[in-house]
Amino acid sequence: MAVLQHIDLLDQVSDEAIDTIVKSADGTLTAIEVRHWGGAMARPEPGAGPVGHRRVPFSVIATSVLDGSDEREQVEGDQREVARALRPHAMGGTFLNFLYDPSRTATAYTAADHARLAEVKREWDPGNILGRSHNIAPASCIDPQGC
Repeated sequence: MAVLQHIDLLDQVSDEAIDTIVKSADGTLTAIEVRHWGGAMARPEPGAGPVGHRRVPFSVIATSVLDGSDEREQVEGDQREVARALRPHAMGGTFLNFLYDPSRTATAYTAADHARLAEVKREWDPGNILGRSHNIAPASCIDPQGC
C-alpha cells in the first residue's frame, strides 16, 4: 500500500482557506489535516540545525492511500488539484518530514540553509552519491538529478 501526500504551509487559516480545504476533502483523499505549529519548534536554540519555516503557524497535509495501481493516475490528479487550490493561501514552503515530492526539497529550507547544505555536500559528496530521495545537490552541480 502506497501513500501520496501534499503539504503546504500557511501564515493564517482564512475563511477562504477553510472553504478551499473543505472543498478539497473529496475524491480520492483519505485525509486532509490542518496542523497548528508553535511551541519549542518555533523557538529554536542557536545552532539547532537547518530546519526551515519554524515560525510558520499552520500546515495543511492532504493524504491519499493507494489500494491498487489502477487508481494511481486519479490519486495523483486529485493531489495536483489540492496543490493548485491551496496555492493562493500557501506561503510556498514545506516541512521535509512530510514532503512526498522530492522536486520541492529546497522549499523545506531557508535559502541560506539550503546554500550552506549545498556547500557541505560539495565538500563531502561532490559526486552526489547520496543524492537519492530528497536531494540537495552539491553547490557546484547544475543538474540536481544527474550530478
